[in-house]
Amino acid sequence: MLTEIFIADKKYSVEEYSELEKTSEIRHEFINGDIIAMSGESKKANKITRKIVGLLEDKLNSKVFDIFNHDVRLMLENNRYRYPDNVVAPTIDDEDSHAITQPALIVEVFSENSVKTDTVDKLREYSILPTLQYYLIVSQ
Repeated sequence: MLTEIFIADKKYSVEEYSELEKTSEIRHEFINGDIIAMSGESKKANKITRKIVGLLEDKLNSKVFDIFNHDVRLMLENNRYRYPDNVVAPTIDDEDSHAITQPALIVEVFSENSVKTDTVDKLREYSILPTLQYYLIVSQ
């Protein structure tokens, strides 16, 4: 899981966040007006997420579902955006070319630093998504 780093005390609008993401070389999550820079993940977490993608690719119909890694944003309610480690969404999820809007499965690989965020904060945020069927939380 990625470690969060707040980049400013200012509250941003969704439009300001979207503009930043278009030109930024790093990813940022957006929660309640806060822009949170995402640091790199560990090699172990990267291997785990890669293996999960491989398993999902073997089992899912690519004509029905797409599998995304941590480089594609997930649009949440109340102007929040997260970058889950893996997301499975129907191929018809094309409302936004840079964000997933209809997740069926979300995977987060957590570390000591991200355990609260992944098991409490994100669980609360993700559980209200109407299309979400599964939230898989994996320990490194």
